[in-house]
Amino acid sequence: MVGKVEKLTVEDILSFAMRIEEESFRFYRTARDVFGDDDSSRIMDQLAQEETNHINWLRELLEKPAAKSVNPEDTIGFDTDLFKGMIIGEEIHSRLTTRDILNIALEREKKTMHLYDTMHSMSSMNETVRDTFRVLREQEQSHVHRVQKLLRESEIT
Repeated sequence: MVGKVEKLTVEDILSFAMRIEEESFRFYRTARDVFGDDDSSRIMDQLAQEETNHINWLRELLEKPAAKSVNPEDTIGFDTDLFKGMIIGEEIHSRLTTRDILNIALEREKKTMHLYDTMHSMSSMNETVRDTFRVLREQEQSHVHRVQKLLRESEIT
């Protein structure tokens, strides 16, 4: 189902992506505090740091001319409900199990990877921006694999 399609500039899209990464950072920091074991907490810290790297990378790209629209016509029709749904954070509380938190994290990472894949495939964006979304998609895919590994390991323990 398609939500509300709005005309966004590249700058708008990068700003939305940055907000998604900021929410992911908050998610992993909160999850770290809920986990009881050091290994899981360490991994949540690593994932939070990687989200910080994504935020910084997007912030730097926003400063470059590649992110600035020269003409008001340089917009892309995009379903903004996809963005908004990912910015809203899940509440993490002590009643959630480790598996619950990991399953939420896995879904977040899959959605973000899919979003970045969609952004990368938009031919109307310039090459610098498309390449950024390609790399971000690959990094999110790495997050998916790490969270899946944690889920498999949590089944063993």
